[in-house]
Amino acid sequence: MRIIDPYHLPAAAKRSYVITCVSAIVLFLSLLWLVISAPVISRWDSQLSNLAQAFRSAAADPIMLAVTLSGDVFVALSVALAILVYLLLHRQWWLSIHLVAVCLSAVWAVMIIKSVTARSRPVMLSSGLDSFSFPSGHACTAAVMTGIAALFIAHGRHPRTRKILFAIAAVITILIGLSRVYLQVHWPSDVVAGWLLGFALVVAFAWQLHQSDLQHERWLTPLILSVSALALVTHLAFNWSSKVATYNLIPVS
Repeated sequence: MRIIDPYHLPAAAKRSYVITCVSAIVLFLSLLWLVISAPVISRWDSQLSNLAQAFRSAAADPIMLAVTLSGDVFVALSVALAILVYLLLHRQWWLSIHLVAVCLSAVWAVMIIKSVTARSRPVMLSSGLDSFSFPSGHACTAAVMTGIAALFIAHGRHPRTRKILFAIAAVITILIGLSRVYLQVHWPSDVVAGWLLGFALVVAFAWQLHQSDLQHERWLTPLILSVSALALVTHLAFNWSSKVATYNLIPVS
């Protein structure tokens, strides 16, 4: 039994995977070109960012901070390692290599493109973040890790259930991206670009996963969920105070 079937994925045929992946990359490159060369994008970004600030409140700040921390590298890396161990235990060497390649591609692509565009963030924070904004690393990371995790978790379930699981993954990814705009560390176009880049990488991995003969184990879903929860709770417990200072938030008394 394969780990996933065609219903899990954007399309069942290889050509459809390629078209979907290439389309996401083209949209990303188009947005990159607009950010570099079209001033109207900056005006739209400013308007949308100001709109987001209208929803700022002392009650919402800690919620959005928790959401944004769920997209930090520590949480994503924990989930990636859990899935990698699963693949290695099943001697899926090519899938393991591909998973590592996808994760490294996300990190390196964001770093390289940030250095090329050198776009300033909406607000310069006190510490803890690099100075460049485009694309959003959090948005890209969230798209990659929630997408890949959803591919595994959705295996063997009813089509309606699979749709719900992918919808949940999409909502998590969207919320993490919106939290970056809310906290004024990214422009909206940064976030959209991160989503597009991450989605392209997920589709590339999905095709390889679909071609494998990996067997699904019942303990995989509890493993992914428990590792995700434990990593997030640990991250919040040890880094909350420092992150409050990093994002210039008022501590809740």
